[in-house]
Amino acid sequence: MQSEFDMGPLMRNTITACLMVFTTICSQATWAQVVPQIGDQWIFELSNERRGTFTTSEVTRKVVAFESDFYVFEVITRHADTVTSVRETRDSNLNIVESGNIRYKPSLDLFRLPLVVGKRSYAIERLQIDSGRVVKMAGEVQVFPPTKMVTAAGEFEVTEVMAKGRYIDPKTDQSSRYQTRAWFAPTIGFFVKQEFFERNIEDTKDTIRLKLEIKSFKLQLR
Repeated sequence: MQSEFDMGPLMRNTITACLMVFTTICSQATWAQVVPQIGDQWIFELSNERRGTFTTSEVTRKVVAFESDFYVFEVITRHADTVTSVRETRDSNLNIVESGNIRYKPSLDLFRLPLVVGKRSYAIERLQIDSGRVVKMAGEVQVFPPTKMVTAAGEFEVTEVMAKGRYIDPKTDQSSRYQTRAWFAPTIGFFVKQEFFERNIEDTKDTIRLKLEIKSFKLQLR
């Protein structure tokens, strides 16, 4: 689930990095929200279409520790006979701070609990740790009213959040467009469905399209 930047100013670091963009978007609901605890885990099916190639994987996110004000997750991806694992830290609002080789400054900052229906703008930086490469991210987040969704893991009350923005290379000023939609279920403390796409620099076609849907989950006793 991980590939390095391709040639060009704004090609991707990793599929994991792309996934992080849409997996971090969350929302506020009017019902009680589960707070993640050590041992909680959520299992998803990931569909990945990248430049004409389609693959499916299983992705597990599990809370393994609390460090200061951060949640620590183990993210395990299973594809064919390959299993990969990365460490992921999130702040108290569940925004990703660091995952694998990617660090967000100050965090992915796509939601702040409690969120309310409406729109707001955001602007952050994404650092590729091993190379020092920095890409700016800027756009708009919109939170929609709560609704219901049926999934393989059951029916949930969910809140949809959509983020639209651009990756901007500060050295060349070239940019590419992306959009994320995520449906957050407060009763299980995580997402039940997420979708993401990114366009090429010319904005003529999608270069990456991802879809994540929950298969099952396991929460510790509260």
